[in-house]
Amino acid sequence: MVKRVFRAGFSILFLGLGLFVSARITIAQMERGDVNGDRVINVLDALQTVNFVLETTPPPSDQEFWAADCKGDGQANILDVLGIVNVILGIGECEP
Repeated sequence: MVKRVFRAGFSILFLGLGLFVSARITIAQMERGDVNGDRVINVLDALQTVNFVLETTPPPSDQEFWAADCKGDGQANILDVLGIVNVILGIGECEP
């Protein structure tokens, strides 16, 4: 009986964690520059922004566009890519 309760509790815990981890990230939870939403600003975010600017990928979602707009001016362009690179290098930051 104790094993069944333990297994059921464990299953519920893992189900809850799975739902929490897979929850959609909203703009309020994102940071400008973190385009792919992994909570780390790195070269992958800069590369994804370059792809948006060059239009080599499908159009970004609203959240991705917001994060790619490092300057906060409503446009995703090469200056935003440079802003993200500055964040990576530790010599700048995106608009809050």
